[in-house]
Amino acid sequence: SSVLISTSRFCNLVFSHAAAMDVAAAPSAAVGLRPGCAVHVRGLVSRPELNGCRGRLVTWSDERDRWQVLLEGAVQAQLLKKENLAPLAEEQGGGGVVAVAPAAGAPSADPEAADWSPTVRLATTADAGNDALVAALVSIINESYRAAMEGLVDDPARFVRTDVEDIEERLGGIGYGAMKRYLVLALKGDEVVGCSSVTTGWRQSDLGQFGMLAVSRSWQRRGIAMKLIRFAEAHCAAMGMREMQCEEMTCTDGSHITSNWMMKFYQERLGYKVVQTYQCPQGHPTRGASTCRDLDFLIYRKPLSADGGGAAEEKRPSWFR
Repeated sequence: SSVLISTSRFCNLVFSHAAAMDVAAAPSAAVGLRPGCAVHVRGLVSRPELNGCRGRLVTWSDERDRWQVLLEGAVQAQLLKKENLAPLAEEQGGGGVVAVAPAAGAPSADPEAADWSPTVRLATTADAGNDALVAALVSIINESYRAAMEGLVDDPARFVRTDVEDIEERLGGIGYGAMKRYLVLALKGDEVVGCSSVTTGWRQSDLGQFGMLAVSRSWQRRGIAMKLIRFAEAHCAAMGMREMQCEEMTCTDGSHITSNWMMKFYQERLGYKVVQTYQCPQGHPTRGASTCRDLDFLIYRKPLSADGGGAAEEKRPSWFR
């Protein structure tokens, strides 16, 4: 069903996990640009709806001092400044080439070459008193969500997903009646590299929920988001939850590459289905910023199994090819 939001209530709920999960930030300098190079668009002010879109460079125009860029799904090239383009690394996958944004300082791409896999666990009350951990979580979450907000809000830099007080409370555990909420941490030694919230008894006694999913920029594209989600699902299943929920504020018209990626990630790779949609029109305030286009707030759910959550088999889905 579809409902029009008349207040900013749902606009102030958790925005796209995507974003926050494995969307690596673009390089600061437009280096390595050449005809045929895979790129994504960033930082456009006059046409913010193009931010986050992906495409390929056609040719450089000396006269216009711009690149001709053919965006995915377009039939006519756009003229864009090099400052608004970030190159994407290309890696082979499935039946074709997959473009992914490189993460600066990332660990080895070969998981067999180095022990880079983190430990995933529930936070404890002791973690709430660790100032360095709290500060790192605030930074990771806000940086991840701001990257995800490119092309969805007017000024991603103003978007604030969390703060010190919020993280300290979540680390200590939150409980209201049957509802219990904790943070799940991904740690490499003493370094936190990702997190997610996990809730049992979410609005009903047998409903679990995960949210605030974020991965450090230097650890993205390593399956950490999947590990965090699977841990959250397994925790909820062990606590007797029969269904799992997550939410996403996103663009559903097909024009925003990150939104397209995330919707398919939740549905094709994780097995969630949209059970309700709330409309959030352009201009609504949300966490310090405002939406720059019409968006939808999607409620996803899937059944849980008693053997650990029932996450979909990890395989490269059709939309990767």
